[in-house]
Amino acid sequence: MSETVEWGNVCSRVDTCALTGAAAFFTGIKDAEVLVNGLLWCYFYALRHLEKSNCRLGERFHGSQPDNNAVVYGTEECLTEALEYIRNNRNPSILLIENSCSVSLIGDDIEGIAAKSRLPFHVVGLDSGGLNGGFAEGYSKASLRLWQYLDLPDIKIKCRSGVNLLGCTTAYFNGKNDLDEIKRILEIANYRVIATPGAGGELEVLQKVPAAQLNIVINEELGLETAKYLKERYGTPYVVVGIPYGLKGTMRWLEKNSRSITS
Repeated sequence: MSETVEWGNVCSRVDTCALTGAAAFFTGIKDAEVLVNGLLWCYFYALRHLEKSNCRLGERFHGSQPDNNAVVYGTEECLTEALEYIRNNRNPSILLIENSCSVSLIGDDIEGIAAKSRLPFHVVGLDSGGLNGGFAEGYSKASLRLWQYLDLPDIKIKCRSGVNLLGCTTAYFNGKNDLDEIKRILEIANYRVIATPGAGGELEVLQKVPAAQLNIVINEELGLETAKYLKERYGTPYVVVGIPYGLKGTMRWLEKNSRSITS
């Protein structure tokens, strides 16, 4: 019996694309919004996945809907219209504009187009077309892009027992419940959770990230590259601990955090 050959695009598999991962990180910031500069297929594909953990996410998730002429003339007209809609109807603290795979081939300067609109909020541009991975690579790249864009000043006096939880997302199975339990465990152990980038908190809260004594990486594929960047930029040590399970596993998990924050 001959094998069935199937097109190997990530959109046809259980995994999700980098565009979805990047959107997951930014929509994980409570007052942030995302604009997909690409075909409706990409927009609805990502929305279908992300709204499983937040049924109202569509209010903060927009699409520019470029037509066939955009392949020749660029996406500036449709992108500008979408930005005007967001200006008039929304009030995000920060907006991620991400090119889909097909639109990235056009080569539009999306941040330059946004600059012409003189928007009253932060705007970050990201190109999903150059990513070779799926959800995790998109999430990781979006996280790095945010910290590079903000370029926050270092905080010399760190918050005692203050930690950030990196690599968290409600888009993963049971992600919200896992995060709630992890925060509860840490608070019982007298840690102070400062921020959970990509999984809750406003932009104002995320700007306190440099104050942490330790960055705890929950999902390595999502948060490790960010942890490395924050260590290089702010000198914050990090530990990759995963998710604690069981009584003994949770005790070992806490011990690993404790050794890292005191070393």
